[in-house]
Amino acid sequence: MTSLSSRSPQALVVAGAAAGSLATIFGMLLYRKFSNKKKPYREERQVLNALLQHGVNGNDVIPLMDRETAYTEAIHLGSSKGVILDQVVKENQPKVVVELGAYFGYSAVRMAKLLKDPEARIISIEPDSIRVAIASKVASIARVADKISFAFGTAEDVIPTLRDKFRIDHVGLIFIDHAKTRYVSDLLLFKTHGLLRPGTVVVADNIKNPGAPEYEAYMKASTEFSTEFHQVLYRDEDEKNDDVVAVSIYKGE
Repeated sequence: MTSLSSRSPQALVVAGAAAGSLATIFGMLLYRKFSNKKKPYREERQVLNALLQHGVNGNDVIPLMDRETAYTEAIHLGSSKGVILDQVVKENQPKVVVELGAYFGYSAVRMAKLLKDPEARIISIEPDSIRVAIASKVASIARVADKISFAFGTAEDVIPTLRDKFRIDHVGLIFIDHAKTRYVSDLLLFKTHGLLRPGTVVVADNIKNPGAPEYEAYMKASTEFSTEFHQVLYRDEDEKNDDVVAVSIYKGE
């Protein structure tokens, strides 16, 4: 049996998330805070603390996260742009959703709340172990943990394993909200590994702010995707800055 002392910090935090261990999560937050001052996880901690302190669950989670992140530097989807994602989920009711970038679990929880099929599931890919732990706890508080699998790793590493590890034939909805320079290359991985079908929907955030110009150009030139670009506020409380969310439908080769 492997001892705790011999396990990596990343392994410990993922294991702690699976066990629902808040002590492990907060212990790792302190570890990261002092070992890497550039990533104090301020907004993530604020959201998790608020959920725990207020004792909310179920349908109260999303409104509380929106209130807690107003006027902060949180980079999650938010309610204004969330309406676009909501509409896509409601209209398409995908059986399999893959999210690139979990952050603190906001969009995964938001989508999970709208999936009607009890067998529908979300696979959220996140390369940061702290965020995997926090997002897992948020999903548990929101009572949708049974619908979401948080996959620790980069999209480049995880996407090739989706078919075998998660036993899926194809993906119905892809939500892209991670490193902007990876949007195109990671989307193409789904195609390379045969995970796209005609009708697969791809929603991409932050096309304008902070910007994903390569992805925007790719979709505008593509004959395989039909894309609509939706202009919306970048942040709900900031009427001076806007953003664009791209909604694309795969038509096939």
